[in-house]
Amino acid sequence: MLRERPEIRIALAFVLFSSAWILFSDSIMFSVFPDLKDAQIVGTLKGLAFVIATSVILFILIRREQSAQRRKQEEIHALNRLLQSVLDPIEDVLFVIDASHRIRYHTKGALSVADAEVRDGEPLWDLLAPHTTETLRPVVERVVATGREETQEFEEADRRLIHARVYAIPTGACVLLHDVSARKAADDERHRMELEREELLMRLQMHIDRMPIGYMVTDRDFRFVYLNPAAERMFGYSSAELRGKSPYETIVPEEARTAVEQIRREWERGSLSAHTTSVNRTRKGRRLICDWFNTPVLNKEGEFVQLISMVQDVTEMTRMIDALRLSENRYRTLIDRANDGVLTIHDGVFSSSNPSAGRMLGYGEEELVGKRPADISPAFQAEGAPSFTLAQEYMQYALDGNSLVFEWIHLARSGREVVIEVSLSPVEQAGELFLLCLWRDVTQRRQYENDLLESRSRLRALAARLDEVREEERVRLSREIHDGLGQSLTGLKIDVSLLKRAMPREAGEQGNVMEVVASMEHILDDTIAQTRQLARQLRPGMLDEVGISEAIRQYMNEFRQRSGMRVVLELSREEIPVPPRQQLALYRIAQEAITNIVRHADAERVEVQLDIVAGMAMLEVRDDGRGIVSEDLAKTDSLGIVGMSERAELLGGFCRILPRDGGGTVVHVELPLEPEQDSTQSP
Repeated sequence: MLRERPEIRIALAFVLFSSAWILFSDSIMFSVFPDLKDAQIVGTLKGLAFVIATSVILFILIRREQSAQRRKQEEIHALNRLLQSVLDPIEDVLFVIDASHRIRYHTKGALSVADAEVRDGEPLWDLLAPHTTETLRPVVERVVATGREETQEFEEADRRLIHARVYAIPTGACVLLHDVSARKAADDERHRMELEREELLMRLQMHIDRMPIGYMVTDRDFRFVYLNPAAERMFGYSSAELRGKSPYETIVPEEARTAVEQIRREWERGSLSAHTTSVNRTRKGRRLICDWFNTPVLNKEGEFVQLISMVQDVTEMTRMIDALRLSENRYRTLIDRANDGVLTIHDGVFSSSNPSAGRMLGYGEEELVGKRPADISPAFQAEGAPSFTLAQEYMQYALDGNSLVFEWIHLARSGREVVIEVSLSPVEQAGELFLLCLWRDVTQRRQYENDLLESRSRLRALAARLDEVREEERVRLSREIHDGLGQSLTGLKIDVSLLKRAMPREAGEQGNVMEVVASMEHILDDTIAQTRQLARQLRPGMLDEVGISEAIRQYMNEFRQRSGMRVVLELSREEIPVPPRQQLALYRIAQEAITNIVRHADAERVEVQLDIVAGMAMLEVRDDGRGIVSEDLAKTDSLGIVGMSERAELLGGFCRILPRDGGGTVVHVELPLEPEQDSTQSP
């Protein structure tokens, strides 16, 4: 008590000294100054000594107390500085207030919640925002009144979440404000992540339950913990049935146990030998070839805890792969033994080749691989196009999704030119586009074709010459019949007429003689008519006199009279300007077509059309008969059909015989009016 109250100590010391001085001052004075007898002087000296002694004692006591007080103040300042250095770095806001709620101490963080500069001695509520004051003031008043600590959370206007802790001190209270927005956000984020984790686990479980691949978990003792539905269906066991059991007792055959144990020991050591293939068995004893993808689960110490296995039944796939491999071997055997060349092209170069392709050009099996088509070709192809450019165009056309067949001149190793029929088509292998290239050596066939064309050209020249000779002979025979036989028959008819007139009346009265003469006249008339008809058929002289249109019209009129068929003519009223050779060919083809109709068609109506279309003389003969079939056209003994086609082709045209819509046949002929010089003609 006395140490804490220096004023009491000083007053008590003064009282004690004064009392001692009053009681003992006279004895002390007379003992010090025994010869001094004057009372006044003694009293004065006694008072002066009292004052001096009292002053010295008070000075010493006050100086001592001041020194102690300074030491305490320095200690307090040192402690305050230490407290300030400890509290200032913290982010929390600390206010120390007295009982009247005035600030006695604050941390630097107080500026973050104050609306003005913070000064010690000011009321706390003048510095805080109204919303904060409204929340904290009742709490502080209760703490100061009751001395019990309280906490409160509230949200600032800037959306910060503040946690307030108020506790009592002897002189007032401490208000500690802590911004828990980050903690709240972290808690919310942790809660959100927990929800997402639960959702992901639920989705993972759902995927595991629904995926078509078996999913199995075994513990460190290699006993089942979980099977998904796919694994249950695969092996015929439920997850509950296998839980706690060893695979050796269920799905692993006894003969595979040793191999599985060796792999399991590697898993227990943490080895990630993930993929294995083994034979397993189902509940019913059926054997399965399974692909296993195993992942050992280790704890923090690296110890084996669980094994997660994904299993897929590859029994059918294995059989298919074996079948595919067998098929591939067969395919490769067929390709290697094929007489035609089989190659593939990738990025413009040959990427594979069978032996036949190399033999065609005198190369080994793999010597063509890596070469470009232009590398084994002459500089130019038969049409004069550069081989390199033309090959690029053909390959690009095929890569665009088109199939292409063409003939290409290659160079053999010896330099000999080899004509190869090439077939290009796009194929896709492993996601890349290749060209399948098929070769067939047509050099000999091309030589045969050239020889055949030359032979056919000679035959056509011979046929044309024979046709000319035949026509010349027909003209000669027609002229001989018309001029010789016709005149003789005419003279004979005149003689018969004169004989009839010269016969005596008596002979004329004999009926049998006159009948004979009349019969002779009738026979002569028929013979003369047949002779004229034969002469016209051998050489239609009217072609030179009236032209092709009128000649066909007269011929069809005579045909109508002879056959009784309906004839429809679509002929130009004006004469069509057609060269003589073309006129004769059109007339003979029309004759042959009408002859075929009479012989084979069993028709009732015939239509003939003759016109000029785009510089071509066009003739069509149509009937409504039974029609013609492809087998009739393919007969080699159909000389009439062959003759019509040959006549048209000799003049640079064509003749087509087609079935007619609705029944019947159409003979369509087109001949150029000014054909090029026929190479088949003899000079």
